[in-house]
Amino acid sequence: MKKLASKGLLMSALICGNVLWGGTAIHAEEIGEYDLDTMVVTATRTAQENIKVPAQVNVITAEDIKKRNVLTITDALKSIPGLYDARVGGMSNTANGIQLRGFGEESVLVLYDGMPMNDGYTAKVAWSAISIDNVERIEVVQGAASSLYGGRAVGGVINIISKDSDKDTAHVYANYGSDNTWKRGVNFTKKLDDKWSLGFGYENRRTDGYDRKPAFLYDYRAKPTHVNTELATGSNSTIRNDGRQVQIIGTPGKQASKDDNYNFKIKHKFNDKQSLTYKYSHDKFKSFSSDAKTYMRDSSGNLIYKGYIQLPNGKFLDFNESDFTDSINYKKVDVHALSYQDDINNIKFNVGLTNIKDNGYSSGSDLAGEGSGTKRIYPTKAYKVDFQKVWDKEKHTIVTGFDIQKDTMDSYTYKLAKWSDRDSTIGSSTTTFGGTNLVEALFIQDQYKFTDAFNMTVGLRLD
Repeated sequence: MKKLASKGLLMSALICGNVLWGGTAIHAEEIGEYDLDTMVVTATRTAQENIKVPAQVNVITAEDIKKRNVLTITDALKSIPGLYDARVGGMSNTANGIQLRGFGEESVLVLYDGMPMNDGYTAKVAWSAISIDNVERIEVVQGAASSLYGGRAVGGVINIISKDSDKDTAHVYANYGSDNTWKRGVNFTKKLDDKWSLGFGYENRRTDGYDRKPAFLYDYRAKPTHVNTELATGSNSTIRNDGRQVQIIGTPGKQASKDDNYNFKIKHKFNDKQSLTYKYSHDKFKSFSSDAKTYMRDSSGNLIYKGYIQLPNGKFLDFNESDFTDSINYKKVDVHALSYQDDINNIKFNVGLTNIKDNGYSSGSDLAGEGSGTKRIYPTKAYKVDFQKVWDKEKHTIVTGFDIQKDTMDSYTYKLAKWSDRDSTIGSSTTTFGGTNLVEALFIQDQYKFTDAFNMTVGLRLD
């Protein structure tokens, strides 16, 4: 991967009438309920009433999440108009499928306590890394926010803000559902004195999952290639959405997952308007298929996982255990966020690291998982520094600052002696590719108030 350097100038101008046009806060519990006085910060980097910001902003609060009893962040986001979630597998889903007004995750910036969650390889988001019970609020800005947040925010910004630690709380919970689905954990915060407070949380999510995809064949041959295998029956013919005819022979089984999330926070208040907060989150995720099923039977009616099919056109399809296996997916994510808030001088400063490690999968060809296989890992890191200063000058509200982000990624391939054990590596790894991206940016935005009803917002950014 080559290093690429470029400069871009982003500018946006919006004129809006606060009476005639403004953002609305749509609660996750009920789409028809509106709260126009909700304070939001993501759209303009300043706290304003939602109706007064020049953008469409949807807000989901911790209370909304509690009422709906959702299990994941994307479950909470589903109710937002204009947002599509294709992650229908729930907690065990490893696919990425958020779209905001037609823009995919690579064009939507996702922040968690100010740190970017889009990985440096595909720009997709590690949704499992965020504990839903630790979320205070989610602000979703729909539409381009590039002048304040950079080119990745061309489709919008999803800003996830975790709970603060400056009051005494304790929450122990356990939820159970179908398919042996569990969400259980504990969250507590403690105000130690007038200056110090801390918090800790743990959440365990697991499910046995369900049969989410079929095992199918489509590579027709003039004759069977497997020697001494059985002629099998039991397949179902269907047409895929790409027009290809396939033979469904079974399923890899249920897509199960295990997920453990820890979070820690400590806050020091210099006074009522100045504070320093450190937040840390760690997530370990694993998903795997179990109880593979075959529809194929031999001449005696026994279920088999190896054989061949003869089609009406005289051609053949071979199958074996590898057609029923599915990869084991895993991911570890560490998020460090240090933030300084100064409401006296209207200054915010954030620095941190999003470290997505052990991000990959292992695969093999036997259902028992005892044979050799391959492990692939795509670790990424995102280092982030962000500073902003706000001036309120009569009719002007000026926001200016800088941010620096460095993304690194690598790709490694290992051979495994036992493909179900990702620690059974044989020899050294092979580096497939890697790269580094460094973006330094200056930005300025001016919100000019013509009257109580109309204002103009102009933003300028140099990357």
